[in-house]
Amino acid sequence: MNNLIVPIISLCVVAGVVLADTPMPSQDQTVVNAIKNLEEEMGQATIRRDINELSQFHSNDFAAITTSGQSRHQKGCFEQLRFLP
Repeated sequence: MNNLIVPIISLCVVAGVVLADTPMPSQDQTVVNAIKNLEEEMGQATIRRDINELSQFHSNDFAAITTSGQSRHQKGCFEQLRFLP
């Protein structure tokens, strides 16, 4: 019986952590609209290639992985936008 206590407690802790980390979608329409507006503004800034505006949406330590697996930091991502057709 004592041999089962640790595995059972461990399972309960892990299950609790997994379930606690599951985010619930917001039911607040104000939040939903704010996120949609933010996405629209970012999309329009990307289309215009407005690096000044885009830099307001990303932190200074922003990084992304390209489809070829290369790492790009904020400056590199924005510089790449300038040269797209």
